[in-house]
Amino acid sequence: MGSTQSLANRQKWESAARNGPAPDEVIEWNDIHWKPLTAKPRGVDYIEVNVDGVPTMWIRPKGAVEDRVIFYSHGGGFVSGSIYTHRKLVGHLAKVSGCQGLLFEFPLCTRKKTPGPT
Repeated sequence: MGSTQSLANRQKWESAARNGPAPDEVIEWNDIHWKPLTAKPRGVDYIEVNVDGVPTMWIRPKGAVEDRVIFYSHGGGFVSGSIYTHRKLVGHLAKVSGCQGLLFEFPLCTRKKTPGPT
């Protein structure tokens, strides 16, 4: 039998497949319900930084080496997910591998567009 989080994730996608909600409803649902689907790893610090206008987060497990980094680009097809929805996943990966993680938002989704030369 799967974990509580695994079963919740399965129920979420089965419900989405059956009910076929509108895209805006899916985005709102993910924002509300995605976070509780995973457990937060213990002994991991999350440090938010801004890199040239892009929201970025360092994932630092206690005792992690500093010469290796998981450079993680979250999924979501530019419509769902964020550094916040994926931080626990990256936290688990970084903790298990003994290194740090660097998670970033998609620049195309988060940057304000500035007019180019005309």
